[in-house]
Amino acid sequence: MADAEDEVVKGSEEQQQQAEEEVDLSSSPTPPEDSRTAAGRKGDAQERPAESVATSTQGRHLLVEPTLDQFKLRKFFVLRPGTLNQAIKDVEALVNEEVDGSVLSVWLMAEVDHWNNEKERIVLITEFSLLVFKYDFMMFNCDQMQRIPLNFVDRISHGTFSFPKRSLLERNGEGVRVFWDRLREPSFTSRWNPFATDFPFITFTYHPVRKISDVFTALTDVS
Repeated sequence: MADAEDEVVKGSEEQQQQAEEEVDLSSSPTPPEDSRTAAGRKGDAQERPAESVATSTQGRHLLVEPTLDQFKLRKFFVLRPGTLNQAIKDVEALVNEEVDGSVLSVWLMAEVDHWNNEKERIVLITEFSLLVFKYDFMMFNCDQMQRIPLNFVDRISHGTFSFPKRSLLERNGEGVRVFWDRLREPSFTSRWNPFATDFPFITFTYHPVRKISDVFTALTDVS
């Protein structure tokens, strides 16, 4: 009886070992070749976007950033192709040849008012007049024209800007001031009124776009 029981126990142990081996083999199967290839392709697909992102990031670093001066110049509509030529044609059409005579020269200037503000101006010098035009370069329209007869001009001053000692205003660079009607002095009210236009002089300086090209340099030269 004891021998029979031992044989039964040994047989059950052998069956248990075979079952465990089968379980181990089934829990860690070897993937087929197709599945391994697919897994490798998936890994490549995951690596490629990272490479493309790095490449695009490097490309962004290669872009040339505009300077602050170039960014500021974008607001000037006079730089649009054909705008300046159209503006010159429009203002020349307003010249009265009987009063002003023929046009001698054209200038693109920045007028500096008594509050140190700059305003775009087109200036024409004719045989008998100095014509100053306020031109809208966005709408292609002349808003205002100021005529100063040349025989009224007393003197022309050229040099660097200077202000009274107690003034908070300051400006670098050079300018030109044209005086007329020397007997008339600006009133106290006009001096403190930022919108006053009854001054017997006008001041010009370089237009900010003067360094864009040789054409603009020649048109904005105040010297």
